[in-house]
Amino acid sequence: MQKSKINENQKDKIAVIVITTHGDIQVRENKKNKTYEPLTMNPIRDMEIISLNVVTPGVPNLAPSEIVETGINIIKEETQNFNNSTDKNDMIEIVERMKVRLIENDTQPEEVENEFKNRNPEYIEDEEVVAYRLHDDSMYSIHDYSLEIPLDKEFLRANIDVFDKPSNERYDWKITLLSDSNEPDLMNTLNPTITALRTSETKKDNSITYFSKIIEYLRKIGKKKVIIVDFSCSVIRRRLYGVSPAQERYARLVAIRHRKGGKTNRNKNKRRRNNNTRKHRN
Repeated sequence: MQKSKINENQKDKIAVIVITTHGDIQVRENKKNKTYEPLTMNPIRDMEIISLNVVTPGVPNLAPSEIVETGINIIKEETQNFNNSTDKNDMIEIVERMKVRLIENDTQPEEVENEFKNRNPEYIEDEEVVAYRLHDDSMYSIHDYSLEIPLDKEFLRANIDVFDKPSNERYDWKITLLSDSNEPDLMNTLNPTITALRTSETKKDNSITYFSKIIEYLRKIGKKKVIIVDFSCSVIRRRLYGVSPAQERYARLVAIRHRKGGKTNRNKNKRRRNNNTRKHRN
């Protein structure tokens, strides 16, 4: 069936957001039972928000810029007819198609597996690589935040990553409002003093925002239907908070209960190894 062209007036209430910054799951101590639990938000009832999270709670994303650039093209293609009249079931179908295509282009699981094979079966040198390998079966989960409890995830970047590294790809280290023709970076919008005109020293500071702040901004500009693709890590910062490995595992299990993501089937024969491009996002 031929797709009809959608004009801008039919898209004024929709938002498509792609997140490629660092990502942390924030935790707080439950003093009663001495555990650490993730910070959460209330379910979002005044908007329809469908999110595709590339990694599960407690896991880093090792995707390089090349995968993100390919992913952006897939996201644009799948959302080109996303408009004010698109209902939630259709939004979920859009994200499901997107998910299948993104998985087909994600080379990271094979690269990580090859890294293990090239070392030894008990390789523990890189904690992030180990975490990714252990939880590869629960990547690419879809969430409906009118039904689920969202994590108030922290998104951050060192601004020097954006302004002083010309090798970076166009969408790196940003929270891009892809549905806007200008593709603004919400990390800049929500941190208005962060600009390329600042001195090199001050650009080394971090820009930080939270999922709740993104939602507040979308409410402010009148968005009602939102698709989010989150490429960022979902690590729990145990070193920063003094959280033990056991407490981290508990926080991860609680976070997963809040975000009911399903497992994916991967066609590993379609992937190609590209070890030189892997980059840690968190």
